[in-house]
Amino acid sequence: MSADTERLFLALWPGEGVRRQLADLVSACHAQVRGRPVAPDKLHITLAFLGELPPTAATAVSACVDGLPILNAQLCLDRVGYWPRNGIVWAGSREVDPALGSFAADLRARLARLGFRVERREFSPHVTLLRRVRQRPRLPSPRIDWPVTGIALVRSKLEPTGSRYEVVRCWGE
Repeated sequence: MSADTERLFLALWPGEGVRRQLADLVSACHAQVRGRPVAPDKLHITLAFLGELPPTAATAVSACVDGLPILNAQLCLDRVGYWPRNGIVWAGSREVDPALGSFAADLRARLARLGFRVERREFSPHVTLLRRVRQRPRLPSPRIDWPVTGIALVRSKLEPTGSRYEVVRCWGE
């Protein structure tokens, strides 16, 4: 990342109650397997990763999101998964609320029309819990109910100790 760019993404940003439950799930997974736990203040679900952009891009992204209806959906994180190739343990949903799926698709389509590169695959909500893991944790299925009523534009800053996230703007609650 150069001095004249910033790394941006749009995300579902959990409230404190959901964040505590996610942090507890991170701890439970970490107790079983070695790996690097994701810090509680970094737990989120990415809606659209935008990449490294000029600082003026945040204004264009904000204008794009301003035109969307307020998000009101339910998300139930009810499974823990493992991607061995990436060494990632994650929490996700067996089923996606149609309102959330439609919102994510509409958001990505609007961003693409403005020239932003976004993933074209179907939205599959998941929260990364641990990185650099070599085995799947064996846990009972969690149940974390997440009322989704807003999104956040987040800036990721690379620092010597890792990335630091800074919420640039929020829409909804």
